[in-house]
Amino acid sequence: WYQRRVREAVVSTQSTGGHVLIDPSATVSPTAILGPNVTIGANTVIKDGVRIKHSIVLDGCLIKPHACVPYTVIGGNSKVGSWARIEGIPEIVDPKQTPSSRDQPPDV
Repeated sequence: WYQRRVREAVVSTQSTGGHVLIDPSATVSPTAILGPNVTIGANTVIKDGVRIKHSIVLDGCLIKPHACVPYTVIGGNSKVGSWARIEGIPEIVDPKQTPSSRDQPPDV
């Protein structure tokens, strides 16, 4: 069951490459551009002209027309307005640093 559902969830849409996983119950406009690295949850609606990259949109969301969602996790049952930009900050973490040393400002 799980493998069949995952195969059904990988949908062909406008994509810029990378992994794009869309739940079969989600509705995605053919003019939306998704990817790379995007997951769309169940019962989510993605409207016209939306751009999503490096993000997770959880179940039951509504992303209104022409919104831009890079580097973000959108919580379940959320709404993103038309022309809104919800952006996170990608961070490359050095695994040699401890969490407390990352919080310190660099020496000048």
